[in-house]
Amino acid sequence: MTEIHIENLTKQYGKNSEPAVKSLSLTAESGKMTVILGPSGCGKSTILKTIAGLISPNRGDIKFDKRSILSVRPEHRNAVMMFQDHLLFPYMNVGENIGFGLKMQKRAKGEIHQLVLKMLDRVQLNGLENRKPSELSGGQQQRVALARALIVEPNVLLLDEPLSNLDTHLRLEMRDLIKSLQHEMQITTLFVTHDQEEAVVLGDKLALMLDGNLRQTGKAEDFFNRPGDHSIARFFGGRNFISGISAGNRFTSSLSSMHLSADCKTGNGTVTIRPENVLVDAPENAENSFLAILLKKTYLGTQTRLYFATEKEKFEALLNPEKALLLENGQEIRVAFPKQSLWMLT
Repeated sequence: MTEIHIENLTKQYGKNSEPAVKSLSLTAESGKMTVILGPSGCGKSTILKTIAGLISPNRGDIKFDKRSILSVRPEHRNAVMMFQDHLLFPYMNVGENIGFGLKMQKRAKGEIHQLVLKMLDRVQLNGLENRKPSELSGGQQQRVALARALIVEPNVLLLDEPLSNLDTHLRLEMRDLIKSLQHEMQITTLFVTHDQEEAVVLGDKLALMLDGNLRQTGKAEDFFNRPGDHSIARFFGGRNFISGISAGNRFTSSLSSMHLSADCKTGNGTVTIRPENVLVDAPENAENSFLAILLKKTYLGTQTRLYFATEKEKFEALLNPEKALLLENGQEIRVAFPKQSLWMLT
């Protein structure tokens, strides 16, 4: 297993262009899956390409187990990269595609055959070793590409948006397979995605990239419940931002005077609460409760979004659709902001 240390990495593609990655420092723990999350163009793929040796950084260093790899040729880094386009060899059958890396290592034919069969079983493609890629579905082709990457037992696995070309059902299947195999094989993995749900499900650790900058790292729940700033909160679905001032554990705004949890910051700033954490139709004695007018409802399938207003503020909540049916537009409803769900942004 290998730990990856990225230190002050900067990559600029053109002399006068904005750097794609700006002074990034990140550690990917040995045997774990670190997910780099962010919108298109934020520098995610650039990070993987520098680790793989496909491009060179302008500044900074990349270390495998505290040893710099920048001077190591790509083929000697023992880091395998899998792209969203599976890039299978069309003239080779499935077995030949999967065993290609072993062939390049000059392994014996009998050994390659046995390892290919074992890997076919792992990716649930038994009996398809003689088919050509053109005879497979998109999901099967992606399984072949994954098997080809894993069979050489790399120290580092780099996955660049590998599921983005699949439909929803196949994407969920592949997501579960990747998570299972990574856990089983304990390969240090960096997974790049723009899909928030994918990142949350897969990542032992998340790293959020915005505009070439690493904005926050941590476990998934940190991003939802303790975002570092407004843009991070919004990226993870934050909708409610209320300006005011806190003193001690009390926050005062035009909406209400509310108690905060002990770990919240103090001073001028903004309080945020996720829509799903707003308590709708709260008891009259509920802490941090107040009356608001329900403006409208939007049915989302598994949830209904509720739009509320007070005299000076607007905010949103998410509610079970069956419970939302009992509420009427224009109705005055008591809502509450539980203090453990409030977070202060400064």
